[in-house]
Amino acid sequence: MKEKRSVSMVELFYDLIFVYAISQMSEVLLVAFEDQGLYLDAIIKYCIVVLSFWSVWTYQTVYNNRFF
Repeated sequence: MKEKRSVSMVELFYDLIFVYAISQMSEVLLVAFEDQGLYLDAIIKYCIVVLSFWSVWTYQTVYNNRFF
């Protein structure tokens, strides 16, 4: 059976930073939609940026869980 591991304050802060970054990216997409309508290029750019941030967050989480 695996040991239960508690979450540190640093990990929670790091997660909070990524949630804030994704919310700010969503805000940019919302403003673009309100100004000129939602275009396919805006959606594609948004998805690329969100996937980039998500992959960095995932790699960092796996690294922290494995080595710390």
